[in-house]
Amino acid sequence: MTDYKLPDLPSDDDLGITDGDREEYEKNFPDDGPEMTDTEMAALLGDSPPQKKEPAKPTRRDKRKAAKEVRREEKRRAKEAKSRSKETDRAPEKETDRAPETAAPSVAAASRSRWRGPVTLAILIAIAVFGSSRTGLPRPVPANAPDTAFSSARAMATLVEVARAAHPPGSPEHERVRELLVDRLRALGLEPEVQTTTSMLQSPGVVRAATVRNIVARIPGTASTGAVLITAHYDSRGIAVGAADDGFGVVSIVEAVRALQASSPLRNDVIVLLTDAEELGLLGARAFVDQHPWLADVSLVLSVEMRGGGGPSIMFETNEQNGWVVRALAAFDSHPVANSISYEIYKRMSNDTDFTPFKEAGVQGLNFAAIDRANVYHQVYDRPEYLS
Repeated sequence: MTDYKLPDLPSDDDLGITDGDREEYEKNFPDDGPEMTDTEMAALLGDSPPQKKEPAKPTRRDKRKAAKEVRREEKRRAKEAKSRSKETDRAPEKETDRAPETAAPSVAAASRSRWRGPVTLAILIAIAVFGSSRTGLPRPVPANAPDTAFSSARAMATLVEVARAAHPPGSPEHERVRELLVDRLRALGLEPEVQTTTSMLQSPGVVRAATVRNIVARIPGTASTGAVLITAHYDSRGIAVGAADDGFGVVSIVEAVRALQASSPLRNDVIVLLTDAEELGLLGARAFVDQHPWLADVSLVLSVEMRGGGGPSIMFETNEQNGWVVRALAAFDSHPVANSISYEIYKRMSNDTDFTPFKEAGVQGLNFAAIDRANVYHQVYDRPEYLS
């Protein structure tokens, strides 16, 4: 709108207008009438009517800016709508919104979910107990069993004599145990020998040597095509009494020899090897493998070890090309316990056994050990009363 400047007008006094004149004017003209428009005002003053200002045409820059503003607003609205949708999905359904017929199944589903974990755990425990190797172990055989039967009671009686005290290599107790075992084998009709030699262990950072005294005996077969060697070590470690490690293996072999001698003759030879200084680095077994002439006759090695104080004797190691010997174990052992997981664990440990030198020499065999009650392993309380 255009601003108009009116000229200065004379006052009522300058024009000689009195109060009476004003009253007379108001009587004659009671209403001032409508206001004048801009056009009427311009006509009265002799000016041209005001022109409306044409809006400026938008430039390309203004158009791009407007388009960006539109897109930005659309994105903002879409984001807000998506956020509201997520909040609606996460919001828990109100009890009043649910249909009455769906309430009962939901309660039942929650109850099932609550019991699913405990029931699954109970089923797994039942399967583990049912499938445990301990459920299939034979019961101990009494001392009055037939002579041809292996008796764990008779073996335990021998163990009590072997494990009276600690008997590390070179100790007086060690010599007593060796003489006891030689006498037992001789009483069973064998002709045991003592292989006395020096054995040495050389490994990175370690050189160890000792005079070893292995107990060796042989049961001749009727038409031998190869010998089966059974072995365990009769020395103990330090102050450990050694009832489990490895008195268990030694007396098991002595009792097995007794049962074999009372039975019909075997076709193949059986070699008994009770090694010395196993705890010092398998020195006795290494001496037999390196020096004894009977190694050439050995076709199969059965090594009996102990890594605890009870449980089943697990066959945990063989040599390569072992299919035939594993099948023979499954066929002729009434309670075989073996699995490949044991070997995977064993080969990651720093331990070795008397089977190791034979395996390195390429002789096939089966390595057995029990692992329960591991707390007695190499301890002073590795005694007969703590052995299963």
